[in-house]
Amino acid sequence: MQRKTRTQQQQETKEMLFAAAIEQIMKFGFDKTSINSISEGAGFSKGAFFSNFKNKYDLLLQLTDKLKSEERFNLKSALAIDNENSTISINGLNSYVDQIKNNTICVILDIEMQLIASRDQNFKQYYDQLQRENNKSLGEIICSVFKSEGVQPSLPNESLAQIFIALTEGLILQNASNPGEQIKYVLYALIEKEKNPIQTL
Repeated sequence: MQRKTRTQQQQETKEMLFAAAIEQIMKFGFDKTSINSISEGAGFSKGAFFSNFKNKYDLLLQLTDKLKSEERFNLKSALAIDNENSTISINGLNSYVDQIKNNTICVILDIEMQLIASRDQNFKQYYDQLQRENNKSLGEIICSVFKSEGVQPSLPNESLAQIFIALTEGLILQNASNPGEQIKYVLYALIEKEKNPIQTL
């Protein structure tokens, strides 16, 4: 059996620390989650924690970035975007949106980060940068849905991403039984508005 490289071992350690952090934060909230509890939950010493993260806030930023990146990848894969022909998989879109109610962990972590950013200006800088990067990438993916319907959205991609995120987080926090249906309704209403713009006098 081939031995794992140092990089592979470090990545495994990081993933286990991420998993332990998610469990602790979901149970107790970020403020009451300690580096000790994360390290012990993952079966490591604090030394292993500090080999991977500067502090608890660094872990939260990296973890949220990881989860958001995974969600963007899943959405992009589901859509099977063909930029050359401006087509997507409608079945893939429906499938992705229908399972969006399972994104509770990502939503709660994002809410935790918003609370921290509202109180800590230094953290807010990093959080805002993470949001900008996510909105840019997510907005490009959502724009492809509009293009597949033969329209160019009048809103910037980043605004499309903000609408999608606000709907997702709001509906999940309100325990909507089927947030996917409501998200699709709003998405296609926006597309229909672009197809048939309201004429102003």
